[in-house]
Amino acid sequence: MIIEVQYQPAKGELLLLPSEDEDFSRLSMLDDTVEITVGRDIGRGAELVAEQAGELGLLDATRITAGSDCDVSTDELISDRIAEWILNPAAEYRGMQPEELIGQLMGDEEFSTRFKVFLDFFAKHVLPRRHPGCGHRRDRRLVLAQ
Repeated sequence: MIIEVQYQPAKGELLLLPSEDEDFSRLSMLDDTVEITVGRDIGRGAELVAEQAGELGLLDATRITAGSDCDVSTDELISDRIAEWILNPAAEYRGMQPEELIGQLMGDEEFSTRFKVFLDFFAKHVLPRRHPGCGHRRDRRLVLAQ
């Protein structure tokens, strides 16, 4: 999910902007620009940004649902993102194939039980946070759940 940010120190303003990039506009978290007057006090400015972002729901987990014309289910989409953004980078870091890492993780009874409960109950349809070191690949069509 995308939010573009502009900081204007002379005005003491932080702007949260919708994405205007044609490839990413459907993933934009905002429809309109949000102006936050942060002033010169860094601590107070951070509080104001968190407050405004919270009011807009930008700090909530990103829940998704595959569009009706999507060629994959929501569960397949989430699984694909977990593999791409979390498991593949972890496997690469450890110098192993993703399948080998998944086998080790799911072979650990305690981990696999907690992981399954987490995905099935606590974070159902929550998009994982993207690993910052990963390359970008164009996503399939998504519809955000409200």
